[in-house]
Amino acid sequence: RYLTRAKQIRAAADQDIIDFRPEVGMGLHTGWAIEAPIGSDFKIDASYLSPHLNISMMLENATRIYGVPMLLSESFYALLSLRAKERVRKVDVVTIASRPQ
Repeated sequence: RYLTRAKQIRAAADQDIIDFRPEVGMGLHTGWAIEAPIGSDFKIDASYLSPHLNISMMLENATRIYGVPMLLSESFYALLSLRAKERVRKVDVVTIASRPQ
């Protein structure tokens, strides 16, 4: 009886894995950034500071709104080859308001 139940649980878990579809959003932008190591003697991580990173994050968040896996900024689009530009479509025009300093 326990073995039958264990097989049922395993079959349900296998089906969940088969039906699993990861959703990844990417916001691509170009610009400058400052990289700085932060951490301790035991662990060091990289931290990046730039207003351009914020634009990338806003684009990444907007992928959920538009239901697309990737959004490009105009400055990133400008760096694409002509062949790559032929495969891109414009979905919207968004203006990002600057914050007061």
